[in-house]
Amino acid sequence: MHQYRITFEIKPSGFFGLPEEDNTIVMPSKNVHYQIYVSPYSQFVRPISLSLFRKISEQIKKQFKVEKAIIEITDNRFVLTFSERNSEIATKRSKKIVTKFLKILQVSFGNTFFYYNPIEIVEDGRTIKFIDKDETGSSLLKGSNFIAYNLEKLNEFIDTAIVHIVIEDQKCSRFREYFDRAVFLSSLFNKDEYLVEVRYENFLKTEIFLNYFKAITVILGDPSIDKDYQSRFKTFGFEQNFLEDEVEPLRVVRNKFDIAHYSLKDNDDFIEEISKNSQKARKVAADVYFKFIDYLKKTKQDLK
Repeated sequence: MHQYRITFEIKPSGFFGLPEEDNTIVMPSKNVHYQIYVSPYSQFVRPISLSLFRKISEQIKKQFKVEKAIIEITDNRFVLTFSERNSEIATKRSKKIVTKFLKILQVSFGNTFFYYNPIEIVEDGRTIKFIDKDETGSSLLKGSNFIAYNLEKLNEFIDTAIVHIVIEDQKCSRFREYFDRAVFLSSLFNKDEYLVEVRYENFLKTEIFLNYFKAITVILGDPSIDKDYQSRFKTFGFEQNFLEDEVEPLRVVRNKFDIAHYSLKDNDDFIEEISKNSQKARKVAADVYFKFIDYLKKTKQDLK
């Protein structure tokens, strides 16, 4: 067995209060002034002020253990130390852990798509490889013009991810796959090069909503398929009004899609309805996830 120390860089680094290429980094403040820009696809803000990076005393620094690996987080550096048979297996194992961590972090964070760049592999005390950017999407995502960071919240979200990463559950894993996909697609709206042709805008809007809704149904089920659909709400600790006021209106929109999807190109009203409900679907999905996690922690069950 060899001892490995594998380092990843978490992006966007601006959310850690650190410099980032082509972006202005600020901590939200009344001293920051903004201009509003409108593109053909979205509206965004750009601060007139210069970047305001984090103070040295605000550096994020964490250490915890998961899956027999010691993990250290310093700013946006994610470092894993563990024993493994060879570098190929070690690399796959480390990518699996950091990917799971970032997917959990995204549920707390909202519309921010976090990804990683592998930086270095150290085997038995010597560097054996500096790793180029790979399939994580880092070469595609160059960031927006403006990133506002909140290190207090980020610390809180990282602590939550640390607790959740040790929970092995099939429903949670599938939920994160759909949620991660929706956040990634949302991030593309800040990249005009992806929206050269208008038809992709409609595709993105519908896919974002559908993936958030799929994440919800992974845990809560589908009334047309799952006989225990109603009972799951009580079992997991949801109130009846959550089903009626939050989940079912999203299901109505989802069912409309089955009827309308053949004519999306000429159905602007429906596309607008989908778009308006995407943020609500994201919030409901996050609420469902955290409620289910609480249920798992209380019952200590590994539901499959």
